[in-house]
Amino acid sequence: MLNPSTKEAIKISLSIGLAIALALLFQWDKPYWAAVTIIAISANETFGHGVKKGQLRLLGTLIGICIALILISLFSQDQFIFISLFVVFLGISVFFSNHLKYGYAFTMAFMVFSIVAMMGSASGEVSFNIAILRIQETTLGVLVYSAVYRFLWPTTTESIYFDTLNIVTKQFEAAYLALEKSLADSKRLTSNSAVPISQVQVDRLNELLSLPLVASYRLQHHKAKWQDITNACGHTEKHIQRLNSLITAVKCKQTLKDSLEQLQCELTLLKKAIGGDSADIKMLNEYWNELAHNSKQNLSNNPNPNLWQLNLRKAFTAMAISATCFGLWIYFAIPSGPIFPLIGAALANITVQMPGSLIKQAQWVALGWGTLFIAQYSLLLPHITELWQLIAFYVFNMLFIYGLCRKPSLAVHRMLGGNLLLLMTMNAMHGTPQYDIITPVLMLVIMLICLSISHFYVRLFQI
Repeated sequence: MLNPSTKEAIKISLSIGLAIALALLFQWDKPYWAAVTIIAISANETFGHGVKKGQLRLLGTLIGICIALILISLFSQDQFIFISLFVVFLGISVFFSNHLKYGYAFTMAFMVFSIVAMMGSASGEVSFNIAILRIQETTLGVLVYSAVYRFLWPTTTESIYFDTLNIVTKQFEAAYLALEKSLADSKRLTSNSAVPISQVQVDRLNELLSLPLVASYRLQHHKAKWQDITNACGHTEKHIQRLNSLITAVKCKQTLKDSLEQLQCELTLLKKAIGGDSADIKMLNEYWNELAHNSKQNLSNNPNPNLWQLNLRKAFTAMAISATCFGLWIYFAIPSGPIFPLIGAALANITVQMPGSLIKQAQWVALGWGTLFIAQYSLLLPHITELWQLIAFYVFNMLFIYGLCRKPSLAVHRMLGGNLLLLMTMNAMHGTPQYDIITPVLMLVIMLICLSISHFYVRLFQI
């Protein structure tokens, strides 16, 4: 019996191989765009989640293309205004990238915008052709992903929802014990403590409930119950965060003890509601409705007042990274055409969402994977003469990447390894393959430089 990580590696490998094969048979110019689409939308727990992300990717693609064509038609001859608006749009995309429903569409809109605007060489006709090709490749990637993930070991939304709910309840219980202990020591829990913050998991519960639930009987026919339970999880998580922040601020320990007992009551009600009937759900809702009106604690789903400040800081950081890459490209005449500022902007769009330590790790990962793929590009790919051999090359490499980096903590290794495989060897996917080692080496050097710039600014602004 294959484990889930092995099944996932097989599915994504077959999807990428099939997408590249179809793109080459259709004689499209950039087959790796379809493969990159599959890598991006496969980083989800369920088929339904992946399809929804694919829809947002298509939406972002269309928006990015429209904005790029407008910018080229109006400011293609004015370099300063063109670059300034390019950087501003990056900042806007980063600022809204954390939007719960459409955040991924904003991220994708800028990625496509940057490709069409920069690779079109400020020519409307060339940009339009690239835009059409991008739509074709993205659509192909979404369709291939949908076909493979729908019929080959599909993961249901329902199973992921209840697995996540189980994780959340266990984290709540662990947080209660840790809070009880930290109350005695007057210490706060941190993100580095043994008890992680559960907000990400709670957000995932909400996302899963928003997906199509046709094949999920319990969620589809009892959605109101599970929505109430998910809302209660959100309130409980905010209560835990508030208790944590007040442990060192409130001098009266009795007040905190009372609040901790209240948290214990909330966990008991939540546990009964999960395994109970409508009466238990009603009791849970009455508790939270009464607390929302009468308690001094504000446990409602109000947005974090500091969230917009964090998003603004991320936006300015991304703009600084992109502006620096443009400056180096212009004043130092870095070769490879617009690839340098393009990769710089793409990494700025992504790395501002990552901690500095993870970016530093990504540099070593990029160096390791890049060296391996350049060696294969130079020594192995020139001997491939048949389409099936080329497809087998990508399938086995993706199996190796996803099989080796199967742990959740190695997600960055998987994503970076898959994208570097396609980026370093993209010339082999042309109708007439080209094997010039200068191109992949230059791409790797550019990526390492851009990662270094990103790391500098992320640490400078302390995101």
